[in-house]
Amino acid sequence: MLIDGMTFDLALAQSVFTHPPITHPRPCMTHLWPRMRKGGRFFWTFFMASESLDASVSLRPPPFGEEQTFSYCDPFHAWNKDILFATQGLAWHLEGVRDSDHPRGQQIAHFVAV
Repeated sequence: MLIDGMTFDLALAQSVFTHPPITHPRPCMTHLWPRMRKGGRFFWTFFMASESLDASVSLRPPPFGEEQTFSYCDPFHAWNKDILFATQGLAWHLEGVRDSDHPRGQQIAHFVAV
């Protein structure tokens, strides 16, 4: 239960935004921001597509390639430009994207509330 005025230092969406379309993280971040303290951190994991990957092509991310991802259906992969779009015009700063040691090879995006 949220108490009016309650804020957080950290939020995590692990293996969440691989299931809805890439447009869904943006409204989530819009609604999350008022609940974050300035400087609060938000992490979200996703399957990263290379910039050269055509949107019609599926992807089998490392380390094992057992998961097949798509740009158009669940589970989704995303491009770096999609991650940047999620914060465009919002009070979030993308700190970086890196490997996360996720068992299915997802990357992790690190955002800071500004």
